[in-house]
Amino acid sequence: MAHLHSGGTMGALVVSAVARFASRPAVADERTRWTYAELGEAIGRFIAVFRAVGLEKGDALSILSSNRAESWAAICAAMVMGLRYTPLHPLAAEDDHAFIVEDAEIDALVVEAGRFAPRGLAIQARVQSLKHLLAFGPVEGARDILAEAAGVTPAPLVDESRVEDIAWLAYTGGTTGRSKGVMIPHRAITTMTAILVADWDWPADIRFLAATPISHAAGVTVYPVMLRGGFTRLLPGFEVEAYCRAIAEERITTVFLVPTLIYSLIDASGIRARHDLSSLDMTVY
Repeated sequence: MAHLHSGGTMGALVVSAVARFASRPAVADERTRWTYAELGEAIGRFIAVFRAVGLEKGDALSILSSNRAESWAAICAAMVMGLRYTPLHPLAAEDDHAFIVEDAEIDALVVEAGRFAPRGLAIQARVQSLKHLLAFGPVEGARDILAEAAGVTPAPLVDESRVEDIAWLAYTGGTTGRSKGVMIPHRAITTMTAILVADWDWPADIRFLAATPISHAAGVTVYPVMLRGGFTRLLPGFEVEAYCRAIAEERITTVFLVPTLIYSLIDASGIRARHDLSSLDMTVY
């Protein structure tokens, strides 16, 4: 079969980054710290688990979680497998989440144990078309994919996606009505990644801090970081003291913020004075 487009995919970007930058630090959160090789192993484990669940190329995956390394590994696994990924904003209402899961015809929903477990169970009860409820950690009525991933052999990282496949089915904010799913093919995200690498004034040593949800803009910013072999530090949310402490401890060079958070930092001069923020080189907002 002839294909209209050829070239890179998000799956290929992930596989290449893991191979090229194996020994470099890749991602860390409050509990986990992985090199690119270790990230690749985690991605391979999630691929093996998703296949065991029954997911195949073209199926739809959605994730409701705070910023954590496992969430990013699962998103990368979806890209490599050729799954269609739909992000869920962690601050959105249950009605919005249930509508998106149903409208996007999601096959498998992953929720983080604890805070998001009740929401996952509520969505499962409301959306009859949802086939699988999975969880990062133990949740009654869901498969704990962290436990399953720990016991499987990582699958080889072989890109199964194609440039014309839908990589992300991302939903709009819904400011003028119901949210609408935007079909974003692999070629669009790889083009975006190349533009961001070429156009932004990245520091030579990219050490990126993400405190806003990686389900949205902070997450797509991780792709150019990976393309350059940079490091991503994830925070579960924005709190000025913790944010400044992370910049100082991790020698962060690049951040993504929205204007309200920038104003919070500007106003917190006393907190800023307690932390060495001199490593910071580029702010994206």
